[in-house]
Amino acid sequence: MTVSTTTNVLYNTENHQQPLLMIPGPIQYDQSVLDLAGAQTLSHTSPQFIKEFGNVLNLIPKIFKAESESQAFIINGSGTLGWDIAIANFCQKGDLIFLPNTGYFSDSVVNCAEVYEISVYQVKAKHIGDTVSIQEFKEGLYKCNPRMVILTHVDTSTAVLNDIESMCAAVREIHPNTMICIDGVCSIGGERFEMQKIGCDIALCCSQKALGESFSCVCSDLYMIK
Repeated sequence: MTVSTTTNVLYNTENHQQPLLMIPGPIQYDQSVLDLAGAQTLSHTSPQFIKEFGNVLNLIPKIFKAESESQAFIINGSGTLGWDIAIANFCQKGDLIFLPNTGYFSDSVVNCAEVYEISVYQVKAKHIGDTVSIQEFKEGLYKCNPRMVILTHVDTSTAVLNDIESMCAAVREIHPNTMICIDGVCSIGGERFEMQKIGCDIALCCSQKALGESFSCVCSDLYMIK
């Protein structure tokens, strides 16, 4: 079976008509974004590039609603690279990660951790499309002592939206020194996300989804560390 990710429906972008793209990302871009993406490339050592890149790094925390001292990184790679960076840099062999599993991308976190010989304690949703209840989440936390908790805000494969605010509060209550990493690849820019308020330590997203960045950044992670 062949499934099309575009439709015969056309939508207008200024004086152009484009096929409607029906996937989570990359998404349809505003014409002003496409025009900017087509601008002349700058030298990566030029004063203008340095100024503009620095400005982007300074603005990213506002999108994440992070603390002013948080550090933003723009990284060339797939969204899953964000997990790899968090796990490789903040965990080590023998550590434990706690994970509420709500779909394919939760499974991918497990695969990533196994590469580094790090165990993962999972609380799995009962059915496809279900969330892990806060009660189940807390019960799982009491059964282990994780170095890191990784939460998928929205799992692209199942469209599950996790209650990350309540989950983060539970982590801070039960394991106050445990790091919290949130995968916001499919959510940040589309769902409410306040990094500082919920007590998240690491957050990541991709520019080509809800943020509506151009194809020139299709493989870029926006990566925040508190």
